[in-house]
Amino acid sequence: MVICIEEFLQKVQQRAFWANKVAASPSALNSMLRFHTTIRLFLLEWQLRTIENSMRFQPHTHHRFPNRFVLPVMCALLLCPPLSAHTDVTSQEQFNRVLPGGLPNQLHYNADRASLELRADGQNCPASAHGFFELNINSQGDVTQARDVSRSRSIHPNSMAAKWVRSILMQIHFRPLRLGSKTTSVHTFATVVCQ
Repeated sequence: MVICIEEFLQKVQQRAFWANKVAASPSALNSMLRFHTTIRLFLLEWQLRTIENSMRFQPHTHHRFPNRFVLPVMCALLLCPPLSAHTDVTSQEQFNRVLPGGLPNQLHYNADRASLELRADGQNCPASAHGFFELNINSQGDVTQARDVSRSRSIHPNSMAAKWVRSILMQIHFRPLRLGSKTTSVHTFATVVCQ
């Protein structure tokens, strides 16, 4: 049954009364133990429970997480860097932070089209070939991952060599993105066009 604070205080006074009786007679101790109550905070309300109707567990049962589960989770949370601690930005916003000389010689950023332009060659980057790449940039401003996410890639003589373009994209250097007093890693996408 749920009781209010005033009833709780009355129960405390009754317990003090019973404590005096216990000192006087051993039979009072038995009756006090029989009607012993515990107070628990349950959903922001005080709840009165007797020992007889409280939940009991079987002996030798353990209701806790096994150690083989707890240890890997603790290691993952405490020792690993944050898994999704990057900020998503547009390519235009990200390429406004390119360091002077931060783009390789054969790469140029076209702000009007918000795309990266590569010098076309006959082998790795045929004229008018294009691709779409996902870029992950660490908190120091270095590209750590460049992944080709183009869906229309085919074995066609006019398609760009994705591995070659990826190696060029990994050479880009940016100014770190600051959020308050801390720098953060960045996630963005870039369109690459051969011209």
